[in-house]
Amino acid sequence: MRNPGSDRTPLELEYACWRAVIEGRALEVYRHVMASDARVFLPERYFHRREALAEWVTTLEWHQFRFTGERMLPITESITLATYDAVADQADSTVPLRCSSLYVWRESRWQLTLHQRRPLAATTGG
Repeated sequence: MRNPGSDRTPLELEYACWRAVIEGRALEVYRHVMASDARVFLPERYFHRREALAEWVTTLEWHQFRFTGERMLPITESITLATYDAVADQADSTVPLRCSSLYVWRESRWQLTLHQRRPLAATTGG
């Protein structure tokens, strides 16, 4: 049975991953957080764990970020979905995103098994 106090929550792990990008430690943190069978789905393509670490995590760049609408939706005792909107400030742009990450409790810790991210369309009047 899972001991909820023995590790950070999935939402805390999401924050840690985003902070790691700013701190230049993204690869180190994602290596620890991502499950061996993890997948990342982006609008333009998807990655298996190894590809995500080599081609996606290493290209993430932002100077700050903000989350809104954070929710953790327990599916079972060992599966939780974290959802949120994020705004990532890059060198020359601000990118609004809708994100969801599925975490599974394995080996006495939460592991990221699926991450989806898509850009939010700019809001226009009318």
